[in-house]
Amino acid sequence: MSADVAVIGLGAMGKPIALNLIKAGYTVEVWNRTPTKSQEVASHGGIPVAGLSQVTAPIVLTLLPDMKELREVLNQGLQHALAKDSIVVVMGTTSPLAVKELSKELSSLGINIVDAPVSGGDVGAQRGDLSIMVGATEEDFLRLKPFFSKIGKTILHVGSIGSGQTLKACNQLIVGANFVAIAEALTLARKSGISDENFYQIIAHGLAGSKTLDVKWEKLHSGEFTPGGKSLFQLRDLGIAEELAKSLGLNLESLHTTLAMYQRLIDLGQGRSTTAE
Repeated sequence: MSADVAVIGLGAMGKPIALNLIKAGYTVEVWNRTPTKSQEVASHGGIPVAGLSQVTAPIVLTLLPDMKELREVLNQGLQHALAKDSIVVVMGTTSPLAVKELSKELSSLGINIVDAPVSGGDVGAQRGDLSIMVGATEEDFLRLKPFFSKIGKTILHVGSIGSGQTLKACNQLIVGANFVAIAEALTLARKSGISDENFYQIIAHGLAGSKTLDVKWEKLHSGEFTPGGKSLFQLRDLGIAEELAKSLGLNLESLHTTLAMYQRLIDLGQGRSTTAE
């Protein structure tokens, strides 16, 4: 008997996604480089696999930092374990060009690649109300939609392979710039003697309000930012957007500015600090 679905990568996003699928009644295999995280999910009903070659599920959700890590897990046994017509879902953020290339390579083996990056951050993953942007064939999208409905609220089939990652790049451009603006505005307000409560009540309910502010407000107010997406990942995502813009002959000035600010943050040793996703 094969499991319904496997989740590879149990970080700030992968773990709550696996738990929500378990709560929905699915049989969920899990794997993580750090085995203790798999055991944490096992205590809630997940099925840890000792090695990637032991994965039995026909649908595999990967929550990994980049294409490099995805190729590593494929080469470490996952690719060999996958049966014909299996689907590998790339839910981490990566280059649209890279995911298209991987799709071409694995299609000859009968393995389908779907890109389905998410937005909503670790809070959205915990709540099960992520936004999921899917690049896939109609057939693959329909196979995956029941699983996506248990971890996300807004689920859109946005086009063919690579379309999801393209839209995620657009999302991250806005989120990155928005997060910088919120941080600067909150600093300005605090230094001017304005309370956090008054800041939030006015900003959140006016034209400057945003989902980024709403989702991240508790962390901004308390100063407790873990768990969450890392600034290093935000810089990576902005780099993907810049690469895409260049391929289309676009010069996006606000993107250049935001990229430079995140690079400065990382240069100051804050690469692991939390940002939004």
